[in-house]
Amino acid sequence: MRPSAPFRRDGMAKKSSPLAKLTSPSLPAVVARPRLFRLLDHVRKQPIVWIVGPPGSGKTTLTASYVRAKKRRAVWYQLDEGDSDPATFFHYLGLAIQKANPRYRTPLPHLTPEYLPGLPIFAQRFFEQVFQRMPPQIVLVFDNYHVLVKDSPVHDVIRIAAEGLPRGSGMIVMSRSEPPGAFARLQAEQQLARIGQETLRLTQSEAAGLVRLHTKGRAKKPAAGSVDQLYRMTSGWIAGVVLLLQQQQTKNLSMATTGSSAPEVLFNYLAKEVFSERDDQTKAVLLRTAVLSSMTVPMAEALSRVPTAGAILAQLHRVGYFTERRTEGALRYQYHPLFKEFLLAQARTQLGQDAFAQLQGQAAALLVDDGQIEEAIALWMSDRRFEEAAHIILTHTPALLYQGRGQVVSAWITSLPESLREAVPWLLFWLGAATLPMQPANAQVLFERAFAHFQAQGDQAGTLMAWAGVVDAIWYTWKDLPQMDSWIDRFSDIMPEGSRYPSPEIEAAVTCAMFNALFWRRPQYDRIKPWAAKVSHIIEHSPVLTVQLATAGVSLANHYIYAVELGKADHALKAVEAALRRSPPSPFVQLACYQTKAIIANVLGDAEACFRTVAEGLNLARRSGVVLWDVPLLGARCLGALMQGDLTTAQQSVDEMFARSREGALFFQSWIFSLQGGVAFAKGDVSLARRAAEASLLSTQREGPFPESVSRFGLVQVHIAMGELDEAAAHLARIGEIAREMRSPLTEIGWKLAVAQVAFARKDEVTGLDALRAGFRIGAATGIVDWQGKVHPEDLAFLCAKALAAGIEPDYARMLIRKRHLSPGTAGVHLEAWPWPIKIYTLGRFALVKDGKPVSFTGKTQKRPLDLLKALIALGGRNVNQARLIEALWPETDGDAAAASFNMALKRLRELLGHPDAVLLTERKLTVNAQLCWVDVWAFERGIALDKHDEREAGHVLNLYHGPFLGDDEEAWSLSMRERLRASFLKHVQAVGEGLEARAQWAIAIEWYQRGLRVDDLIEQFYQRLMTCQHKLGQRAEALSTYQRCKKVLGTHLGVTPSSTTEAFYRSITS
Repeated sequence: MRPSAPFRRDGMAKKSSPLAKLTSPSLPAVVARPRLFRLLDHVRKQPIVWIVGPPGSGKTTLTASYVRAKKRRAVWYQLDEGDSDPATFFHYLGLAIQKANPRYRTPLPHLTPEYLPGLPIFAQRFFEQVFQRMPPQIVLVFDNYHVLVKDSPVHDVIRIAAEGLPRGSGMIVMSRSEPPGAFARLQAEQQLARIGQETLRLTQSEAAGLVRLHTKGRAKKPAAGSVDQLYRMTSGWIAGVVLLLQQQQTKNLSMATTGSSAPEVLFNYLAKEVFSERDDQTKAVLLRTAVLSSMTVPMAEALSRVPTAGAILAQLHRVGYFTERRTEGALRYQYHPLFKEFLLAQARTQLGQDAFAQLQGQAAALLVDDGQIEEAIALWMSDRRFEEAAHIILTHTPALLYQGRGQVVSAWITSLPESLREAVPWLLFWLGAATLPMQPANAQVLFERAFAHFQAQGDQAGTLMAWAGVVDAIWYTWKDLPQMDSWIDRFSDIMPEGSRYPSPEIEAAVTCAMFNALFWRRPQYDRIKPWAAKVSHIIEHSPVLTVQLATAGVSLANHYIYAVELGKADHALKAVEAALRRSPPSPFVQLACYQTKAIIANVLGDAEACFRTVAEGLNLARRSGVVLWDVPLLGARCLGALMQGDLTTAQQSVDEMFARSREGALFFQSWIFSLQGGVAFAKGDVSLARRAAEASLLSTQREGPFPESVSRFGLVQVHIAMGELDEAAAHLARIGEIAREMRSPLTEIGWKLAVAQVAFARKDEVTGLDALRAGFRIGAATGIVDWQGKVHPEDLAFLCAKALAAGIEPDYARMLIRKRHLSPGTAGVHLEAWPWPIKIYTLGRFALVKDGKPVSFTGKTQKRPLDLLKALIALGGRNVNQARLIEALWPETDGDAAAASFNMALKRLRELLGHPDAVLLTERKLTVNAQLCWVDVWAFERGIALDKHDEREAGHVLNLYHGPFLGDDEEAWSLSMRERLRASFLKHVQAVGEGLEARAQWAIAIEWYQRGLRVDDLIEQFYQRLMTCQHKLGQRAEALSTYQRCKKVLGTHLGVTPSSTTEAFYRSITS
């Protein structure tokens, strides 16, 4: 047996005619009940009216006549047992709303599996759309509520609908039972009014009216006493009254029963009495059509074999003989549930078992033609005609799964004999497909069994689909991804190269499954590349975007992210979004795109775009009820927060991820642990970071290369921080293997930079700089700014400082610093090449550079603010008492006026610098902010302190000293700093030069002394050492020239002659 249309999703929906369950009954003449109408008018001030009573008490007739009399627009929904499944309920309710408002072409969403974890939210948004489409003051009518099983989620769904009713709208529920617990709060808040059995009973006057209505046109009218007797016998139960009135005579009825008997007992007795008086054709119609829940006239004629069946049904409806009529669309009839139960019992007895079974088969065929698939399958199942049922199940399962009704499919197929399921592997396949979203491990077993049977039968289509099902189930389960390896390997046997696929749908399913398998297990670029091209082609040309295809598209985008082909990643996402516009709305797919866009934003260092995208995604999840992407969206937000150093947001994201992760979502768990470790590490909790990283690795090391590398990176950072460099190196060796296998620049750059970290920690500058150069070369070529948080911001700042100092990709280093908001830390705090917001030059001149551009000074208004900055730096630049600055700059001004002048100068200085935090005032002490401002004096002094008088390390220090502090400014408060710096410079150059002389490196020493003299040509000691070095090299003329220059400069600028030491050396040269 093969499915006639195995992959069609719309067959059932297109074929089915308007269902009776979605149509209000067309009433015959009914007795007026103004007291109940008045009661309904009164209680409808409460949003919900719950009409409860036994069968036959007139609940449906009352509601239908009230709605008609009041001319209220109503959506009528007759519940049945199948509606206990929420997906079925939403499907048919959506059809009812569409029928009521056909001008809305976009269908309401189906409750597909991705919505199930957020069912209350889905229900709330569903009914919001319903009420937007419906006219004001609409009435939702739910009939036969009691058929819902006790633990059905639909109880809560209908409560949510009631809570969302717009003002003026209402809900009427008819049931044989009291409101369930889901409605307790609404009852307590008096939002639900109840009309019970006692109220529904006929009064004597209403009973008399009903008698007059049903005996109208009869020659013999009942006597008044008999009417009273009828009322007492039935206690006002409408069904009993109607049945008694069907009798031509009332004699002997007093012995039938009393009002204390159960309604069903009375009904069965009376119905049997009345039924026996019907003519043979009416009996045939009633008995043979009782197996149908609803019927058209042609269906009734075909099943009963009575050509006048339509007229008989019309007459039964007209006289109110428990036969309801629906006139919307094709004319349809259905029996009252109590009457239907009676007729079925009679049919089984009178027709016999074999004839009744044959009747059910005939009815099922008619139901299939009418589009009532569920009813048809139920009849075939009850008749044990399993092969016919299986054929219809296989035909319509794709449509049901598209509607999210996997539970219905699963119940059907599991009701079939196991022998039939094993003989027809498509049943196993579709059972696996129905089970996959909620029980993927069970689905995998079913797909594997189907695969074996398909192979044995030589069914290539089935074999390929079962193969894809197995791979998808392994992916859904996420407990043992290595299982995919054997299925990847056996694919070439079932689909040799050059073979043609049985259909485009099968090709799409197999391609998506294979790409996902390769992406996680064998992401080697060359192996996965052709499959990536196929996924891209299928998405761009597919008429409808399935969840499986969308998932493959998102994996494709992530594949390109790992390869840092971000243009292709963006193209893949746009292809998915374009396909989504051709398909029914899918929040699941939209959310997947949001998450991928957030990751791309992080890779490019755009944290704000990441936060924006995540916020939009979480908002969509909240609106739609699809919460499956909450955890990965929060993970992207955590990475963005770590990138910006926002540890509060990062921690909140991790906390929310733990709260929202579901048990068994192992990939999410591993990622959560990884991010938890990253946040803990950033907060200095290395112990927690280690435990989290170990837990992450435990979850991922048997899954796939990329998750494993992410987990190992976390452990690398912990081991480096703890000084366990050998352990870090061991993890790095494995990460290197993964990077080479994947050919992923995203992984490789993190690996290279971590290698550099370990090397620098070992004081191996050569290896460290080589690894740093390789990593930054990748970054500069690709524009990567973040690589999944694999290097802590402080460590990255250290590496950037190293790169800038060594001239390694300086533009890329500065871009990293800006986009990652890196602080210079100890390694870069005095590095001029760091992209400081503000640079302050004071050696040899005074100059400001703001955001890379020189600041020009014009006007008197800038003089005092600049004087304040100069004095602040001259007095140390850190924690300088406000009083000292006022004394230095406003010595002649009174206290309050001086303080005011100080405050104004500080305000204007901050405005001039463009950064309010550039100069900090704390407890009346002023500080130049070293995280925003680079000051050449500080860099010079730090360089002097750290330098070991090695000429190779001292060059940058000498380059900082361009002349005296503040150049030509000679304010009293600047002199001390000027002399100290000059002395330091002199001492530094002299120490380096003497070291060179000690090693007989005369030529290099000459260069140093000449460089010193170019900065300050009044330093006589430099002339002396220069003459010595020149003499050692036999450069007598150069030495004499140096003496003459010294004599001239000292005489011209200072009015003095060379010292006795200089003169003595000069005489020694000339002697």
